[in-house]
Amino acid sequence: MEQTQTLPFDKGDSPGLYNPYSWAGYLTSRPDLPYESTLRDEYNHYRDEATQVYSLFPFVGQQVFESSERPRPYYNECSNVKIRGFNYPWGITQRAYVGSMCYMTPYSRIALPSSVYLSYVQAWETERVAYEEHDSSSRRAWWNMQPRFEGRVQLLNSIFELKDFADIAKAVVRFPYRNWRDGLVSLKGVVHRAAKDSGIKPDDVTLGMLPTLLKRLDLSTRGLAALCLIRRLVIDPTIADALAIHEQMGRVVKEEQEKFQKKGLLQSRAHFRELLYKDHSETVGTKNGYWRKLMKQRKVTFNASMEYTYDYKMRNPIKAFTKFWGLDLTEHVIWNGLKLTWLVDYICTISDSIDTMNRDPNVDLLPLQYCESILSEAKAGYYTTGDSRTFWHCVNGILVPGTQADIAISGYEFSSYRRSVVEPNRGTSLPQLKWPSISQLKVVAALLRCWI
Repeated sequence: MEQTQTLPFDKGDSPGLYNPYSWAGYLTSRPDLPYESTLRDEYNHYRDEATQVYSLFPFVGQQVFESSERPRPYYNECSNVKIRGFNYPWGITQRAYVGSMCYMTPYSRIALPSSVYLSYVQAWETERVAYEEHDSSSRRAWWNMQPRFEGRVQLLNSIFELKDFADIAKAVVRFPYRNWRDGLVSLKGVVHRAAKDSGIKPDDVTLGMLPTLLKRLDLSTRGLAALCLIRRLVIDPTIADALAIHEQMGRVVKEEQEKFQKKGLLQSRAHFRELLYKDHSETVGTKNGYWRKLMKQRKVTFNASMEYTYDYKMRNPIKAFTKFWGLDLTEHVIWNGLKLTWLVDYICTISDSIDTMNRDPNVDLLPLQYCESILSEAKAGYYTTGDSRTFWHCVNGILVPGTQADIAISGYEFSSYRRSVVEPNRGTSLPQLKWPSISQLKVVAALLRCWI
């Protein structure tokens, strides 16, 4: 079955109308102003009174939907490809980019981005194919969706990880007390303290004194790095494990094992998702336009779903206890026991691959149906930034908090969804190279700073 339809340019809740009216007031003089209800009322009022018309680009989109016709509850193969243009009216209450003044614009529009942004979206219809290869993702999906009898806390892993981090903690806590103290003060405080220690008044600091001050600052940044490592590698993991252990101690292993066995008799569903590709760039508006951004984004996402039952062979009490609490010496535990392997996992998912391949030998899995899908998306245009200085948005009649980001305002979007009913790929789940997250980069930078 195939269906094709045109998608008229989406102008929102009016035919391209807007109203240029706005007002400003001081927050300090109107602390009880109900921004939420005020914006909703003003948006509706000025929508009805709007007379100005935006000249909008007459872009007409298209949607093509195709599907097999298997009866429910069976999975169907399908594809859904669409491209559209939109320009929505918006209202906003916001604080000025500087100062305490508040602004409200009840019903306005923003011009469409240039044709370059439309070309960016249209080109993705053909260019996306190069980024949709997913053989390795299929293998990871199969292994990640395997049911296993285990608790949330794996004690041997936690012990090995904390031991590794404890070695770092011992090194950083050896810093002199002054370094730690300086790690807690501001940059200005560090400079003033360095000047005072040198017998110089802070106001008398000159360019020639910078070498001395930089040496003093060097100690301070090392103290800050030490604090960062202690928090991220020792305090946070310890608290997280302690809370999880406390929650898990309330469970009786015998009851958990019986519950797991009974669950296998019922039909269950598992899902797996992985980002294959993402390209993103944005430019945030200046001054009071900080609440919006001009954004271009392309991404490809892999999804897999499986419905299944399984047969679980009960373990004896001792083996069940060691399995539930993660006291077995597995390949994953051995890897985590090696020194600084967590740093390797920042750039290569070796630990994850070993763990997902650790199949429970007492589980006999019976897949009932399995499907995979690829979602390719491209968007280009104006979206909200989610800035905390914005109180409320009202976009196309929908009121949302000002901190909510990526609400579409004006631009173009393309999406292609393709689902296939296939056999699971039972191949080896290989590690992936990856770019460390921001928090991981901070840890690495802090670690290097402590070592240098």
